[in-house]
Amino acid sequence: MKSDNRFPLLVETDWLEERPKDRDLVVVDTRRRAQYYMGHVPGAVSFSMREVTDERCWRPGLLPGDDELCRRLGAAGFRRDEHLVLYDEGDGLAASRVF
Repeated sequence: MKSDNRFPLLVETDWLEERPKDRDLVVVDTRRRAQYYMGHVPGAVSFSMREVTDERCWRPGLLPGDDELCRRLGAAGFRRDEHLVLYDEGDGLAASRVF
């Protein structure tokens, strides 16, 4: 994720609505995939918190190392030159973990 004044770390829905065709912006639904299929922000891609946690670890929810995390993000199609807007069902836990 690159840093750019056009893309603050925290945005509101109206900020997102003003940028429907921004090619540098990817909206990411971090909820469980079943929730994504029940309805999501138009144009959003699904990438749940479970896709970034280390399932082999004895402690649930821990992240893998940097190399593995980068591999997973790349395999999901994310690029370094994109800005991601992450959202979840409202409590912010899933989106903040993916962030």
